[in-house]
Amino acid sequence: MFRKSVLSLIVLMTLGLLIGCSTSVNGPEDDSGGRSTFNIEYFNTMGLQNENPESYQKNEDVTLTGLSKVNYKFTGWYLNDSGSEITGWTAGTYKKDLALYAKWTYPDEVRGEGEKLGYACDKSLVYTITISPNRGDFSTTMKFNSGEWINRIAVEDIPWYACQDGVVWTVSVTAVNTAEGLKYTGKTTQEVRNGELNFTFPIVKRTN
Repeated sequence: MFRKSVLSLIVLMTLGLLIGCSTSVNGPEDDSGGRSTFNIEYFNTMGLQNENPESYQKNEDVTLTGLSKVNYKFTGWYLNDSGSEITGWTAGTYKKDLALYAKWTYPDEVRGEGEKLGYACDKSLVYTITISPNRGDFSTTMKFNSGEWINRIAVEDIPWYACQDGVVWTVSVTAVNTAEGLKYTGKTTQEVRNGELNFTFPIVKRTN
């Protein structure tokens, strides 16, 4: 015979979250007008700190470094929105001001944003969270969307035996965006201690 219990689930999220593009076309290879120093302007950087140079000398080799943002995948620098990728250049290749564009795509894994569920770039995901103990056949499933807070989940009507200290619970997560063909999954386990189940929300990894 079961007695109605409430198990408080405290969810500790890791980190979290967008994508975009701009358009411009660089001019001729040589637009120096007698100058030896040229400017480099960067676009679509997501407000990130960029360690690449803001200018270069015509007799200087330049190597570009990438950017990193949680829940985004940096795919490279481009001379324009639809142009070729550029990782750097040797001295004399360009003699003009340059406009470089960062490009992004969907990440290989998605983390939480503080205590909110993360996005894949700027695309919302539907999270299906299933939790179940290693005793009995109790299981419950909940749905959330990207951006929702889940720092605490209250699960009701749990059998008394599943609330006991030492019981191990499995938390399985599937996050999808059907329109974009995105699917991420993750899993974590934790045991009940002092009547609470405290687990770090799993990083979900892309499966397609």
